[in-house]
Amino acid sequence: MIDTKLENWLVEQSPEQRLGEDWIRAVAEGALDRLEAFCQPRVNSRLLTPGQFTELNKASDLVAKYMDWFEGCTDFHVEASRVERIGKRLGISYRFLLRDHDDWYRIEQDLFCTLKDGRCSSCTCCAAVSSGLIPTRRRSNDDSERQRADPRP
Repeated sequence: MIDTKLENWLVEQSPEQRLGEDWIRAVAEGALDRLEAFCQPRVNSRLLTPGQFTELNKASDLVAKYMDWFEGCTDFHVEASRVERIGKRLGISYRFLLRDHDDWYRIEQDLFCTLKDGRCSSCTCCAAVSSGLIPTRRRSNDDSERQRADPRP
């Protein structure tokens, strides 16, 4: 029965749902240039990040900002994501655990997009009410096994 529900969900998946999931996948895979295809060329973007508010008017500038944010980041792990309609806008939310050089960080971003012809025509990004990069320690299976064998911090 679970398989049937999953199949029905896939069949009923809307183009908006796919756009949101493709956005998240592009960021997680480091394929940030793909974001431009999800936007109108003249997308109005308002980006609120810790300590800064930025307005951009072109998809290429939005992609450049994402590249600036995530340059040097690797090993993206999607901890949580959500794509849903919020009134007339498409909400895209995600939380990543990622590595920036040798350090691990957690970041959460919320986007609210107005769509025109299946592409974002305006986008408010709360990388914004984004958390910014929060230092963290990634716990892998190896880490927890080591900790059980050696209880020192």
